[in-house]
Amino acid sequence: ACAILPESEVHLKNMGDFLLAAGDRENAIKAYRESLRVAPGQPDLRRTLSALEGTQLDFWSQYAVDTKQALKQAEKIPLRGSTVRVVDQSVIEIQPDGSRAEITHEVQKVLTDGGVAEAGQIPIMGEVLEARTIIPGGQYLEPVRLPQQRTFTMPGMGRGVAVEYRYLNFV
Repeated sequence: ACAILPESEVHLKNMGDFLLAAGDRENAIKAYRESLRVAPGQPDLRRTLSALEGTQLDFWSQYAVDTKQALKQAEKIPLRGSTVRVVDQSVIEIQPDGSRAEITHEVQKVLTDGGVAEAGQIPIMGEVLEARTIIPGGQYLEPVRLPQQRTFTMPGMGRGVAVEYRYLNFV
């Protein structure tokens, strides 16, 4: 079967699942790595492989930006426009097979009534790790995801609120 479908990520993942169930951890890991080489955008498989290898998918933690601190710093700067991006960060980890994992962290502060519509809907891009509205005073509100939509509707929108989201992509 490997010779017939050598580049099928589904076949390779299934082969890894079979090998793991049969107790052949080493070859299961090889099959999973090959599946990720063919199709790197498999977050569940990347997590499975990470667990098998005893590693963690937190390559970004050492570069994490403190949202509260960033919002506090932004208060010291004269801001213009309807919204301002307080945090706009991407951390990329390149895998040995050439694939990459990228975490994106963004915080957008609403400055005017016009900014409410701009920041009130955020697209769902990749695997969402965090999405929330931060209202003045520091309270967090969870977003609403409408069925069949690739966006979050952010609650509690108004002047002075911030919208924060983090998402993870595998390419």
